[in-house]
Amino acid sequence: MPFFFLFVLVTSWLNPPDSVRFGVLWDVPTDAIEAKKDISYFQKNGYQELMINGIVPVDVMDLINRYDFVVHINLGHSFLTNTILHNQKDAIEAELYDFYYYYRTYDCIQSYGIFTYGSVFDESFANGIQVLKNRIASTVKQPLYYIHQPDSTDLLHTFNFDRYLNYSPKITYSSSELTEFEGLIYSGNAELFTSRVFQDMVYQSNGKTIFIPSSIVFDEQKQEMLNTWILAFLKDTKSLLELDPLKTEQNHPDYLVFLFWCCVVIFGSHYSFEPNYRKSVSRYFLAHPFFSADIMDNRVRISFSTILAGFVQMILAGMMTLLFFDHILSPLGQQAFVHEFSYFDYFSGSKFGIFIAGMVQYALFMSVQIFWLYFTIKDFKSIFQPATLLFWPQLINLFISIIVVNAFFNQVSGFWILIFSMMYLFMVLFSFFFALNDVMKSGRKTTTKDLLKTAVPYFIILIYSFTFYFSNIGFYDMLELAYHLR
Repeated sequence: MPFFFLFVLVTSWLNPPDSVRFGVLWDVPTDAIEAKKDISYFQKNGYQELMINGIVPVDVMDLINRYDFVVHINLGHSFLTNTILHNQKDAIEAELYDFYYYYRTYDCIQSYGIFTYGSVFDESFANGIQVLKNRIASTVKQPLYYIHQPDSTDLLHTFNFDRYLNYSPKITYSSSELTEFEGLIYSGNAELFTSRVFQDMVYQSNGKTIFIPSSIVFDEQKQEMLNTWILAFLKDTKSLLELDPLKTEQNHPDYLVFLFWCCVVIFGSHYSFEPNYRKSVSRYFLAHPFFSADIMDNRVRISFSTILAGFVQMILAGMMTLLFFDHILSPLGQQAFVHEFSYFDYFSGSKFGIFIAGMVQYALFMSVQIFWLYFTIKDFKSIFQPATLLFWPQLINLFISIIVVNAFFNQVSGFWILIFSMMYLFMVLFSFFFALNDVMKSGRKTTTKDLLKTAVPYFIILIYSFTFYFSNIGFYDMLELAYHLR
């Protein structure tokens, strides 16, 4: 009897579909002979639908049309925001017409895809796509679709668009999230495509088409197993595969803990064993006028402490950059950012690259400030004097980082993490003004000419930068989309 209840529990949880369909997200070869080999392979192994990006050569398309495949054509736009849609709506409309007239004689074409990932949560974006659909409705009769992920704020789906899910093996989906999708497209890499993932996709598909990238279909290590799995489910939708061991990932990244404690230990040990550094820090926070006079008169020589303080701040900058890009933004959100700002691609491929990029950007930014002060204020006798005045107020960032990292590990609301991250950025940006204030407090008379060479242009640059980014709707739209993608 216990085994009977166990059987009922398992089968009710699996809830197998009545039917199952398989398709290929096909990277079409330009050579007709190679394309024919692929098509024969697809038909032989049970694939019934094809999803294709862009324009396919006529001879290849003629081949596809001879076989009994259902074909979906995707325009190839990715990470479409309201700003991009507004600027390119005429071009997108013209492109849809071009696709339609190119493919109109092929009976196998079932639908056209407008984009993969977009600002579906934005009412203006949803209305813009609907306007586009209405304008071409009299000509393009096939349904329009888009590829996205489950999103409770999706406004576009209410306008009667088909929607396909880019299925990630790293995300757990609820059955209610998947009911409104026309099909599932596997979007992970080949290494994560296991029997467990495949079986989950089949049982969660509710009989809708499962698309597998052609790179996995033709992967030598996956090919034979995949054909066996597909054949098993085509014969019996209630099939159960021999599942691979379940792999769990750590929620708390050890490297963030290591970097955080590295900064704490460096600061704490140097503070404990270096009396000049300890005296300097104490004076900065408890007897500030004396600190300013000591530095400007070059009475306290703490060049090594300044270098160490700068190094700690570089680590903190790399850690905060890594926290933002690798944990506040999902890998998909990072892709959106890289798609819009291509220069991020140089370091977004690895955690180490993101960390180093944060360090380098901080080092360059602070170097500009240090040399700017050193060459414009004549009283400085050493490069370490302006460096000290710039790094000491940023000691507060060590404590801000403690709050941010602890908030992250305790899963505090992202809003509060953002607030403290902005405080961190404020200290980095405005340390230049704090340093100038220290120069004035030391007793040196700062002339209007000095201010025109330092504070005024720096302030203008800051205002221009903030205005550029916060008034740049395209930047804000892409940042919002990147944050929404999980």
